[in-house]
Parts: sequence; structure tokens; C-alpha cells
Amino acid sequence: MYDCSNSEIQEIDSKLESVMAWAQTRTVEAEQLALDAIRLLSCTADRLEDYKEKGFFKRCWFKLSGKHGEMLRVNQSDLIEIQKYALRYIQLLNERDMLMAQSIITIKNQLNSLLKEEENTRREITRLAEKVGERLNSIEEQIEALKEWREYSDWLDFEIHACDHFPPHFRLLHAVKSFYFKFGDCDIQKLKYLRKAIKEIGLPWKDPIKISSFMDGLIDEIYQNEQIQNEMGSLRFDGVKADFVLDNISVSSYASLYLILDYYKDTLKLAGEKFEEALRSRIRYSNYGIDLEVSMSWRDLAVELLYCMSLTKRLYEQQQRMLEGKIENESAVTHIEAVQIPYYQKSHQKSPEELYVEASQYYTGNGKSQDLNKALILYHQAAEQGHIKAQYKLGEMYYDIKEIDKHYEKAFKWYSKAAEQGHSDAQYKLGRMYHTGEGTKQSYLEAVKWYEKAANQKHIPALKILGDMHGKGEWLEKDRKKMFEFYKQAADLGDEIAQCFVAYCYFCGDGAEQNFTKAEEYLLKCVSGKKMTKEEIIK
Repeated sequence: MYDCSNSEIQEIDSKLESVMAWAQTRTVEAEQLALDAIRLLSCTADRLEDYKEKGFFKRCWFKLSGKHGEMLRVNQSDLIEIQKYALRYIQLLNERDMLMAQSIITIKNQLNSLLKEEENTRREITRLAEKVGERLNSIEEQIEALKEWREYSDWLDFEIHACDHFPPHFRLLHAVKSFYFKFGDCDIQKLKYLRKAIKEIGLPWKDPIKISSFMDGLIDEIYQNEQIQNEMGSLRFDGVKADFVLDNISVSSYASLYLILDYYKDTLKLAGEKFEEALRSRIRYSNYGIDLEVSMSWRDLAVELLYCMSLTKRLYEQQQRMLEGKIENESAVTHIEAVQIPYYQKSHQKSPEELYVEASQYYTGNGKSQDLNKALILYHQAAEQGHIKAQYKLGEMYYDIKEIDKHYEKAFKWYSKAAEQGHSDAQYKLGRMYHTGEGTKQSYLEAVKWYEKAANQKHIPALKILGDMHGKGEWLEKDRKKMFEFYKQAADLGDEIAQCFVAYCYFCGDGAEQNFTKAEEYLLKCVSGKKMTKEEIIK
């Protein structure tokens, strides 16, 4: 598939020249794009529609192909063409010594993970992996004669004592975290010492391990060790959610870890003894295409996780500066939906709130001629900048609006983003999608989690559905008292159906102590303002 003639290689190189110039000045995005390009090489035509929605595919398409709106019509031949560009981009980075030292091991790991691909792609991938590996070896040979780094020795002495009581999987994470917060972004010399440290703290440093095996072991350790449960949160950066990592870091080990970091507390609370099974399922059946069969040595895994921590922090800080207007976001177009491109130049200078207001005018026809396509574009632009109402509105449009092609996975994506920011309607809708399995794998744990988050904000439908679930024993233990409590909260917030049901519960003594006075009180609330006779009310 990747066999190219010399003339074809020259043509690709000519088109990539501007990208390589960009890569020299935008090192953070260039590293990100290298990982994206490797992930793109694993894509197959049968899942092309799924890939179009992923951040890695959009970044590769916009940056490597130079095309914009055409992504909506991308087909199998387009995929093969852009994969050739992706492979050549990585080759050029390596040939021109533009790969950052700390990224080399991770890129080598990711290339090696592709060797299970079909025979006609294996040759070129193998050749490139070997070249990257050769560069790594040559750099390591240059520093063999360096005297021992005293600062490292002091850190290692401390780390050996700090983590010797931890089981192996968390011990590796503890060492990586400690190394990163001590030394920050690392050059190849420091990475050599980290790889050595994995041996010194008693781990099987040279042994290969699959991502699935590592994460399974980590999940077992979390469940069995309360100290680890308390310390897991220190592995993440403030404000960085799993969605950001999954959309921006195309590395399965780090994506899996961040999913665990995002969900282990809620899963412990909801799943109890089924914690391990539930959390493993959450990772295996995520919508992000994580490859858990990738295998590497323990020491290479440590370096890979360290590198991903560094890249995550740099990308996140850059995004925050961009949103604050401190840097020009010249690559922002790679992070928005393809449908936005034609309108992007006209509106990218507006604030998220201005975009949302204008989108709402197009949506309702109030102040502008109704145009749902323009509304969709502007909601996207506001939502990509974190506007919570715009994110929720996109979920609504993709789920409900008949003039817009229904797309439950897109609805799920935007409901998720708004829900994570605390939007109670989005939390309820996300719970419903997990409940029904629309746009995602059905999960009672996730459904209950998001229903509860919405109910904690006094969301009436969420309160009622939790009441129903307790009343029927659906996914939650059957408990008529809890059923009554949820319905009473909804009733006290003014919901007429809940008021009527609470009156019934008081009247029959179902979930509450029988109380005719209270039954009458809630029944009268329910029918207040309605023209009904006393006999009709009693009936």
C-alpha cells in the first residue's frame, strides 16, 4: 500500500515542505502530529466514518493533506493517500533530526505496535521503526561515558524508600510521577536515568508487558489498596479531563491510564465488589479506539508515560493561553468540525458567548433568518472553546433536530463535554444515552452516575427516574423508601406527576408512613389551578 515511486515521493515531499517548516517552529504540535500520524497508519477503510470524528484524524487531514471541507467526503482512496503522507512525515522528522529526544522512545513503541498490521504495510513500518531505534541507540551510546548525575542519585535513593511498599504497577507510576515533578521535561540523558531507575526500584525492567496486562494489574491494586486509591489523583494535572487526553494524545497506554483516573472513584462508589470488572469494561469498550494489545518493556512504558505527561501539560497550557487570547491559534482550524471551515474566517475573532448568541438567533429565527446549518457551525465554534450551553445545544441538535442528520455518537460527545462541566440537563441526557445504549455502550454504572449528578442539582426528570429505578429494582436495589424520597424531592420542586405520586404513597403507606393529611396536601398541590370538583379530586 505504501510503495511509492521516486517521483511520487518527490511530489509528497514538495507538498510537505510547508508542514516541515511549521514543525520547526511549532514543536509541541509537531510532536502531537507525529503520534497522530502513527495512529492514522493503523486505520482501516471499514471504520472510516468513526475515524472522521476523532481529533487525530482531523489534525492529520487538515495539516498533512492541506484540505478542509473535503473531509466530509473522504473515501478509501483518500485514506490511503493521507496515510502515505503520514508515513513520509514521520520519515522526514527522523531524517532531519527533528524528533525531540523525549519523543523517540514513544514513537518507536507506537511504530512497533503497528507491526501486526497486514503484510503489505509491515515492510515500510519495520524499516522506519528500525531507523528510529538506530537513532535512539546512537544517542544513548554518546552518553555512556558521562559521570553519574548526582541529582539523579539523590532522587533515586529517596524514591527507592518512598515506593518500595507499593505493588509493581503503581510503583512504576509513582516513579514516573516523582521523576516528572522533580526534573520536568527531560532530555535523552535524563531519560536514560529513568530507564535505569525502573530496574533499581525492583521492577522487571526489560520484560515486555501488554497495556491490557498493565492496566488490569493496576486496577487490581487500586481495589485492594486504600493508599493507592488516595494517591491516584496526584497522577493527573489540574483541570485536565480524560476527554482532552483522549482527543489530543494518540498513545494507548496514557489514554487508558487517564480513563482510570477519571472513573475509578465513581466506579468504586457505584460498583462495589464489581469494581474491577466495571472499570475494565469502561476502558475496553470506550469509543476512542484504544489498542490494549500494544506491548513494550517496563522501562519503555515508563518513558512513554513520562513523555505523554509532558506533552499533555504543554498542549493543555497552550490551549489555555490560546483561549485567554495570549497566543494566536494558527492551528485552531484543525480542532473544529469540518463543517465549520467555510464560516471560520468570518467568526473566529468573536468570543464564545457572542458565537453562542448569534447561533441561537439563527437557530430560533429571532433576530436573523432561521438557518440551522449556520447555527450548527456557530454552536460548534463556541463549544470548541468550552462554552457549556453551546456544547449542550450541539448534543440536542444531533439527537433531536430532524433537519440535521441524527448522529447519536456526536450527541453523546457533546452531551459528555457539557455534563463534565456541570450542565444538569446534559448530565441527565448523558445518563439516558448510557441507559439506552444510544451512541455508546450501554452501562448501568455510567447511567446511574450521571443521573445522580443531575439529581444532586435538583433536576426533576433525574430525580424521578432514580425513584423509578429504586421502585422497580432496575439496576439499583429495590427500595420503596428511596423511591419515595426521590419523588418527594421532585414533588417539592413543583412537578405535578411527582406530587400526585407522593400523595398516593402517603395515602397507601407505600415507601412512607401512611398519612392522609399529607396525602391530601400533595394531592391539592397537584390539582391546584385545575377546575376539578372535590369528588373528581377524591376519585
